[in-house]
Amino acid sequence: MAVNLFEGNVKNIWHGAALFAAGAAAGECALYGQVGLSAIAVGAGNSIINQGFTNGWSNIDWGQVGISGTMSLITSAIGGQIGGYFAKPLGVLTSNIPNTVLRNVAYYSLCNSSAGFILGTGFSLINGNEGGIGGALKSGLESAGMGLVTGAISGFGSGIQEQRLQKTLSIQYDINKIQPEDIARQVLTSPETPFGSGTNSVYIGRDANGNVRYVGITERNPQLRFNEHLNSGAERSNLRFDVVNGTGALSRIQARIIEQRLINIYGLGKNGGQLYNKINSISPDNWYKYGIIQ
Repeated sequence: MAVNLFEGNVKNIWHGAALFAAGAAAGECALYGQVGLSAIAVGAGNSIINQGFTNGWSNIDWGQVGISGTMSLITSAIGGQIGGYFAKPLGVLTSNIPNTVLRNVAYYSLCNSSAGFILGTGFSLINGNEGGIGGALKSGLESAGMGLVTGAISGFGSGIQEQRLQKTLSIQYDINKIQPEDIARQVLTSPETPFGSGTNSVYIGRDANGNVRYVGITERNPQLRFNEHLNSGAERSNLRFDVVNGTGALSRIQARIIEQRLINIYGLGKNGGQLYNKINSISPDNWYKYGIIQ
């Protein structure tokens, strides 16, 4: 919705609401690991909605819808690579901003606008648009502006979420009311978490009282791993295991960061915590690289 407002495409409140709904659907896809489907939903959804409100719903060019969805998928893939390249230096650049919301706004705005400029300029040159280098740079600046807007919105939302989570973590007596899904979402929206995907899931084991006693990760079918725990004869064999929602299509390092965050929250048994886990997933010396809260 923000991008279309920025471009002056929105005809009325219903048009804006439809674009908002398309973006929300794409966000849900991305949250649960379907990044490619999310990109297609944005491109194709925008095309259908904008054509429908502009030309009428009976005059939609479905070929253009397909092209828009495909281009959005390609752009998302390339943009992800560019974003990954800028992630570390921009993370360092913004790391000294004390306010969580402002830091995330600055990081995502810079990252998205940088990727937008490169993509906008590159696609303009490839398409041979009139205006030569000057026209290409103009397209790049327009794309950078859109990236700035979407980055600021993303950074504001993730910053508010991170502040809320940090406040929750500071209340030690509410430890068993913490939702592992909140931890997973916070990690996956953090600038310090590397981009990537895979088949890894994060899971937790609860005892009969509902207390979290074990945290683990697996790249296999989670039920196979659960069965191994249940047949182990160890303390964890009496637990009820569940996959943390929002995981399942993670890279190994993404899963390990979430696992370590949960280990830090519930605590290793040998350190006076409540977990049966024996060791950390990531060495404490490397926690700072991934923004892991101790």
